[in-house]
Amino acid sequence: MSWNLFKRKMDESGVMNKKELRMMIGKRREEVDNAWIAEKSKQAQSRIMSLPEFAAAKNVGCYFSMRKEVRTDVFMGECLKLGKCLCVPAFDSVRGVYGLSRVTVGWTVGLGPDNVPEPLDVEWMDRRDVDLIIVPGVAFDGACGRMGHGGGHYDKILHGDFKGFKVGLAFEFQILDHVPMKKHDVRMDVVITEERTIKGMEHAG
Repeated sequence: MSWNLFKRKMDESGVMNKKELRMMIGKRREEVDNAWIAEKSKQAQSRIMSLPEFAAAKNVGCYFSMRKEVRTDVFMGECLKLGKCLCVPAFDSVRGVYGLSRVTVGWTVGLGPDNVPEPLDVEWMDRRDVDLIIVPGVAFDGACGRMGHGGGHYDKILHGDFKGFKVGLAFEFQILDHVPMKKHDVRMDVVITEERTIKGMEHAG
């Protein structure tokens, strides 16, 4: 199925299952080159850093970007430059779940499960202390709904008593009219792309 046909199917039915969505978004990601990713990523990161919630945040969570994701290198560097406490996901082998680990200037990158980059030396941080967190996803929608890769790792970090400001980060082509969500799936406060900032209902106005 071509990307245009996929978009048309979404427009007509508004419904696709998560497996189909992940497959089609994955194919679309493979069509973009590194130069395009670098340019659009800088635009998106600039939008994050213009948020008042970012200016006010002392403890910031972010993902270490992988191939074909919106890059976070500029954003992470700015956090460290400003003296913010920066943390990234890391796998806690004792509990069998992902937590958040502090990182500092010159931190060393290792590889966790599924070759996901994470700090080589882990320093755990309480997720409840995070003021703002940047969250990746396969797709988002206009109501700040999020569909991840299926592992539920971020939903576990963001559930319940997590009070930090949640920022979904994606390319514009990852924004759909609707993504399927279940009760345990967590919505973002805003979703940012290289083109716009989408506000959730609580922050619209």
